[in-house]
Amino acid sequence: MKYWLLVMLAGQAFDLGTTAAKMRQGCVEANPLLSSPIAISAVKGGAVVTLSLTLPRAHRQHPTVAKWIAGSVAASGFAAGAYNLSVRCVP
Repeated sequence: MKYWLLVMLAGQAFDLGTTAAKMRQGCVEANPLLSSPIAISAVKGGAVVTLSLTLPRAHRQHPTVAKWIAGSVAASGFAAGAYNLSVRCVP
C-alpha cells in the first residue's frame, strides 16, 4: 500500500507543480475558489493527508478498493498535470 500512496502523492504533486507554473506564466485557475497557489496547496495537501491516513486503514479490510482509490487519485493528478502542460495562456 505504501507504494500506492507514493504514486498518489507524486500525481498530486505533479498537478500542483504544473498548476503553479502556469499561474506564474499568467494563466488563471478555472475554479475561482482556487485562484491562489496557497489555496490550491491547502486543498491538495488536505486531500492527500486525509487519504494517506484513511487508505491504509481501509486497506486492511478492503485492499482492492483502497488500491483502486489510490490509483484513481494518482491518475487524476497525472492527467490534470498533463492537461496543464498543454494549456496556452491567453494574455
